[in-house]
Amino acid sequence: MPRPKYQPLPTSTASIRMLTILPSRRFGGPVKANLIHVDLDQLDQAPFAFYEALSYTWGDPNLPRVPCKLNGHEHAITVNLELALKKLRGRTRKRYLWVDALCINQDDVIERASQVQIMRRIYESAEQVLVWLGGDADDSVDAIRLMERFTDADCPDDYVGISIRDNQDLAQWKAVAKFFDREWFRRVWIRQEVAVAKTIMVMCGKERIKWNTLSLACDILTSPEIGGDFDSVTGMVSNRGQGARWVVTIETLREVWAKDRGLNLELLLLHGRGTNATDARDRVYGLLGLADIADKLRVDYTVSPQEVFKRTMITLLNHQQDLNPLSGCQWRGYVAGLPSWAIDLNEDFEAMVLRPKEDGEQLYHASGEKSACFNFFEPGGLLRAQGFIFDTVHAIGRSFPPDDLGELRQSFENWVQLVQKTAALRSSGVADNELMQEFCRTLVADQDDRGDRATTAFFRPYFDGETLTTLPAKLAEMYEEETVGFSPRLYEVCSGRLMLGTSKGYIGVAGRACKPGDFICILLGAGVPFIVRSRSPEYILIGEAYIYGIMDGEAVKEFEGKSEMPSEICLC
Repeated sequence: MPRPKYQPLPTSTASIRMLTILPSRRFGGPVKANLIHVDLDQLDQAPFAFYEALSYTWGDPNLPRVPCKLNGHEHAITVNLELALKKLRGRTRKRYLWVDALCINQDDVIERASQVQIMRRIYESAEQVLVWLGGDADDSVDAIRLMERFTDADCPDDYVGISIRDNQDLAQWKAVAKFFDREWFRRVWIRQEVAVAKTIMVMCGKERIKWNTLSLACDILTSPEIGGDFDSVTGMVSNRGQGARWVVTIETLREVWAKDRGLNLELLLLHGRGTNATDARDRVYGLLGLADIADKLRVDYTVSPQEVFKRTMITLLNHQQDLNPLSGCQWRGYVAGLPSWAIDLNEDFEAMVLRPKEDGEQLYHASGEKSACFNFFEPGGLLRAQGFIFDTVHAIGRSFPPDDLGELRQSFENWVQLVQKTAALRSSGVADNELMQEFCRTLVADQDDRGDRATTAFFRPYFDGETLTTLPAKLAEMYEEETVGFSPRLYEVCSGRLMLGTSKGYIGVAGRACKPGDFICILLGAGVPFIVRSRSPEYILIGEAYIYGIMDGEAVKEFEGKSEMPSEICLC
């Protein structure tokens, strides 16, 4: 009589199930495995010398599942997992492997939550993390061999740059682009699984490649010299962007984790936005194990994704005691159960978040040295914060980029006209050269090509001798030709945004949801201004903004001179 597939795990210990894959001399033979209980705190007492953990994707949910034998019972698994297990099992020896789909009782939400809470420990305790990308397809063998070749120390430094621009070599670079278009690279969970791993082996069909080799290949493919060319190749095979950039991000997380053993949850959530998750709640839980405040947020699969997103923001704001995480909020319309001040992690960014830097340094200080003062009010999901309304959006320009890149010049002309009309609202005049400086700094949110605050020297090579009249043509020309410097920074800052002018004559950029009549709001304890919309007596948070001339506390000084601080802004 076979034992039950799942016996309850002890709740008083860090207990997990381990998959024992039984050997088979026939690759095509059915997968047979048993589950045993082990304690992560007592691995020296486990009936094995070491175990490995599998990092993979479950596969296409629309494909029929296939049977395997688990503790003597028939159990359905995905085609992709079956292929991985057949590839990994030994011919004569058992193999001990941790696989989420089999080692966690997926029908028990309480157990799921408890196991997810210790997921980081499971992967960092494994002797090796095995990455399974799927079977051979789209010339993946050629792609892996090419990456091994151009990362070899004997490969000429200019090989990739020459080859990737040679049409005769296009097929092999398309194979590399397709390799990085696999679903694994976009899965939210892989960030944690790889970041904490002792060692990593990447498998794709019959081929294997070391993680360090893959990471080096991605550094090369995303470098300023090569990145634009490889982006072009990627665009020929996918509309989802470069998967190689995800690898660079994951390796960064891996390096920071090795050094600090705890990452800022806000930055983790920003990194994870746009990744794939079968369960929306895993957009938080899949990254939580890496966070410096992992113990402050409890995994709970009994509540809605919106409730998870709201709880996460409350935890984050209370921990940081500032309002900087609100920069990640980008309003796209009402979502039931989700206040405007909580990041909707179901949606990818429309625009790059302006404020965060990887080293934690603050770029902007719109609220000066003022500290945050806020509280939450339930029911209603309200965030009450000290701050003030500084100005009103008077007019907006076209959103960027235009659907037709042939209209780039017209878009920049539209923005220049808006800037000139807005400047006319000021009580004192402004010289054209000063207005051009304001405009150029606004286009890049006053950031240089490294993401630091820009100096005058950064702009000089591009715009010496230019005027507001000639500037649109110059910007359009640079945008189409320049791969490093001003134009890439302009693209990062302005994509998904539009130019705005305020009633007081300020110019800035804000998200596409911004419209005339919205307000410019300063919240104490936040580095950037925000766009808010009245829903009396509360406000909807539309998103962050860059407003030239008030990014370093100037609005606070002006407000303090006219009124007693503070007032209260209630966000719904």
